[in-house]
Amino acid sequence: MADPAVNPPGAPPLKGSIYRHMLRGSLWALGQNFSIRFIGLFNTVILARLLSPDDFGVVTMASMVLGLLNSFVDLGPSALLMRQPVATKEHCDTAWTFSFLRGVAVAILLAILSPWIADFFRDDRVLAITLIFAANSLLGNAFSIGLILLRMELNFAAGFYFDLASRLVVLVVTLGLAFWWRSYWAIVVGTLVGNVFGFFLSFKLHPYRARFSLAKAREYFSFSLVMIPLNAAYYLTGRVDTFVVGRMSAAAALGVYNVAAELATMLTIDLMQQISRGLYPNYAKLTGDQPKLVEAYLGSLSALATVSIAFGLGLWVVSRDFTIVILGEKWLDAIPLLQWLAIGGALRGIDYSLGTTILTVAGYERVSAVLMWIRLIVYTAAAIAGGMWNGQLGVAIGMFVAAGALIPIVIFALMGCFKLRVSAFIRALWRPTLAGLVMVFVVRYFYPDAFMIPTLRLLVAIIMGGITFGVTQLAAWHFTGRPDGIESRVMGFLSPYLKSTRN
Repeated sequence: MADPAVNPPGAPPLKGSIYRHMLRGSLWALGQNFSIRFIGLFNTVILARLLSPDDFGVVTMASMVLGLLNSFVDLGPSALLMRQPVATKEHCDTAWTFSFLRGVAVAILLAILSPWIADFFRDDRVLAITLIFAANSLLGNAFSIGLILLRMELNFAAGFYFDLASRLVVLVVTLGLAFWWRSYWAIVVGTLVGNVFGFFLSFKLHPYRARFSLAKAREYFSFSLVMIPLNAAYYLTGRVDTFVVGRMSAAAALGVYNVAAELATMLTIDLMQQISRGLYPNYAKLTGDQPKLVEAYLGSLSALATVSIAFGLGLWVVSRDFTIVILGEKWLDAIPLLQWLAIGGALRGIDYSLGTTILTVAGYERVSAVLMWIRLIVYTAAAIAGGMWNGQLGVAIGMFVAAGALIPIVIFALMGCFKLRVSAFIRALWRPTLAGLVMVFVVRYFYPDAFMIPTLRLLVAIIMGGITFGVTQLAAWHFTGRPDGIESRVMGFLSPYLKSTRN
């Protein structure tokens, strides 16, 4: 008897330009994830006022190790499940089983390694936090597989509401405990409560209930031989600078660096990751038609690069007032770090948008893994050399230099896989790059220093930068024949309002 399908095969045909369909999906995901990013930013801002850099640093030490272990035992069940033309019961059950076993393995490893972790960071407080995070691992990896099925069904709204509700619970609990305790334990307990809430909510959103099964274990293990090195390299690439700073500095210095890095990458690298999660199942529907897949990819790349460049360069040019207004006077040491991490974040956001998702979807996992390990080697060398040269600031500068050097390497690999020319990437990237440079010039040389209130200066600078970026990109789009792109979607959205204004 054939294994029953959990979701129907295939998908309804996409009407109109596949490029437009994917771009609409990108913009929809972008709007949703702004809400999630805003909650994270709000949480960080309030906690920065209530807690000290030392509190942030000690939690960061434990969370880095948790993420590292997760990456080394991540067998990639969700990625393989989404690549199935039909999600069968055996595939779903095996995917959930592998995820659950990962949670068990990480929890055991954390409990065993907790004394060594505390010794590595030279801080005994990490020991207790690591044990709490072991419980987090069990919960976080036991969520319903229905969350993956919702993404396969392109039901992004349900996933968004899940993320939104979970983040709001963490926000309320963490801030409430921070007001009461004024301790890093507020972050630790808030995260645990959020995982408990998310565990129960995940089973409310989809009717499918997975059972323990290893029916497709061989298929998953084969896929994992590629995905485990890829996931490990991916995680280390994103955190190697923090590990270097954590090893060479005390918890307070690590806290300053980590908060600066979090703010610098929140609307670049982190946002690109979230949007790419939404694009993955859309790309997966096109794996049998490479021309359409490439068309959709280049359109999404232009949209993602626009966001990454706008926020990365924008944050760099307003970094001083941003730090004063958002974090407060006790975080002034973060300003130079934020500047370099912001422009580095813009470049790393472009790098992420270039190849991480499309290569895996198209079956080039090995190429993606090789690129990720190249990234890891380059970023590690840059972080260590930068740290030896100039401490934390040297690490931030090293990450920026490494990001710029890696982009041509990734483009070269993509050209070989998809038979693309350099001109295709130039067309996708030149308009947002030009708009970003013009924005930096205008804001930097016409900065509203006359305003004595930092909040007012920041607000005026943001408005000035946003208008400059938007007008420049739309002008470049107009004078090059109005090619189909993110500008087309923006103008299509604004046209009814512009017409009503004229009338």
